[in-house]
Amino acid sequence: MKIIKKDKIIRFSYILIFLTTFILIALSLLTFDENDNNIFKYDSNVDDINNILGFFGANLSASLFK
Repeated sequence: MKIIKKDKIIRFSYILIFLTTFILIALSLLTFDENDNNIFKYDSNVDDINNILGFFGANLSASLFK
């Protein structure tokens, strides 16, 4: 049985966190819709959010684009 060293587990954790963050940001930016409600603009007439990540994705993409 092979023993995994602690530094390899930590390195793998960092890579996993980085890739997850990258994928979330990419999905958010790719599905950006300027009509979505976000922290910079709110319209009570808009009920649905078109960003694939929902309200979080709409806020993230709006923050990165503005």
